[in-house]
Amino acid sequence: MIAIIVFISTLILTYLIGKYMRSIGRVGKDLHKPYDVYLPESCGIAFIIPYMVFLLYVHEFYFFITLGLICLTGLYDDFRGISHRNKVILCFLAGIPLIFSVENRGINFIVSEIDFSYLYYILVPIGITAAANSTNILAGFNGEAVGSGIIASSALAISIIVIGEDYSIILPFIASLIAFLLFNKYPSKVFPGDAGTLGIGCVIAGIGILYKMEFIAAVCLFPQILEFLLKLKVRFSGKSYGPTKIENGVLVPPKYLSVANFLTSHFHLDEKKLVLYIWTISATFGSIAVCLSFFY
Repeated sequence: MIAIIVFISTLILTYLIGKYMRSIGRVGKDLHKPYDVYLPESCGIAFIIPYMVFLLYVHEFYFFITLGLICLTGLYDDFRGISHRNKVILCFLAGIPLIFSVENRGINFIVSEIDFSYLYYILVPIGITAAANSTNILAGFNGEAVGSGIIASSALAISIIVIGEDYSIILPFIASLIAFLLFNKYPSKVFPGDAGTLGIGCVIAGIGILYKMEFIAAVCLFPQILEFLLKLKVRFSGKSYGPTKIENGVLVPPKYLSVANFLTSHFHLDEKKLVLYIWTISATFGSIAVCLSFFY
């Protein structure tokens, strides 16, 4: 029932926030279309806000604070712009409140569990920072980040079921993302913005930490983490290489390595097919995560 309420709330909020963002001129060009189209930006708060209300309802106050701070970081970046370095610092600080929800300082790596002792209190904000920025970086095409987020969240939910825990904490988030995807799938009507893409990684990592499934959550987010590492190689300067171009409906990537650029340089893909390829990769690693959960 709660998931249904969150789903409907997200549908309504996405419509209203999209309309508001357009009215104040918060629009961005959809770069991967053969025609000029400008869409409302920063609409990801439409799926973050209902989930934050849910976190208050289930008394996850520290998680609520962390997600709220991550969302504010994304909004500030959307409206004012901040360097990647400062974004990382702010995300790290945002992850600190979640430390107070930690009871077990070990991480289960399937083959063994390692007790990190007090070092774990530093690993929590690092994990939130890495996950949030990874989902933020694997974005840019219609439905890419949100669809991958749904797949990763669903895989984590199934993994939670496999180990015999209550998955109710993640179900409303999946419902919220699905509602938003109806507006964000190809051809998009709204953009999630950093507020949304940062929030996706924060939620998945946060639930992984709360349920002591950090390793499983990391496997679910492996495509995003891989993208983060590839962008790190070029120091997150992808914009200086220019955007992906369109020639006869086919995407032609800039000359640096990323998940999307690898796919578009080896296959003749339009935007819709590219996103389906990325979702398939996400589903593959989600399936691996579920399989690993049987050995938890």
